[in-house]
Amino acid sequence: MAKRLNLLGVKVITSSPIQKVEENQLTLGPGRVLPYDVLIWTAGVRGSRFLNPDVFPLDKKKALVVDKYLRVKGFKDIFAVGDNASTGVPWTASKAEADGKVAANNILADIRGGRMKEHRPFDPPFIIPTGKNWAAAKIGSIIFWGRIASILKDLTLLYYLLSILPVGKAWKAWWGGECEVLEIKKPAT
Repeated sequence: MAKRLNLLGVKVITSSPIQKVEENQLTLGPGRVLPYDVLIWTAGVRGSRFLNPDVFPLDKKKALVVDKYLRVKGFKDIFAVGDNASTGVPWTASKAEADGKVAANNILADIRGGRMKEHRPFDPPFIIPTGKNWAAAKIGSIIFWGRIASILKDLTLLYYLLSILPVGKAWKAWWGGECEVLEIKKPAT
């Protein structure tokens, strides 16, 4: 992926803590200043800094250790979801939504004396487009890139459009390119 991004003129820098971000420049490490037009900053994820390790069991990322029902270990009536729950899968919005549904079901089951549902960790697939006719994808343990991943991205978009629009409109939007991302231009000063 880094090689593809470099071909597109994107500079990829990893394992470099950012000390300061200002308009059009950032500072890394000891005084290393870099100019930028667009900055995409990704960082490691940690659980909430408000979780007290003297009260709650935390994993190495400071997330709450949970059982198979998303209850915090050692607490019968406390459930954890999303970034605060250590479930062994990447912290994403889809993970948080899935966790929330299971926890809500289990809270109701607990109140009503019903049966709780086990949380089944799911590592959602993803596709990252990087330029025209090129993408990288991960589905389960399979990682692939290039034109095939780009075609899969296009088919995924069609599938989504068919889920929200009538067939004719979905096809027109997909085939006609009417759902392309708009180019946002900086206002003239």
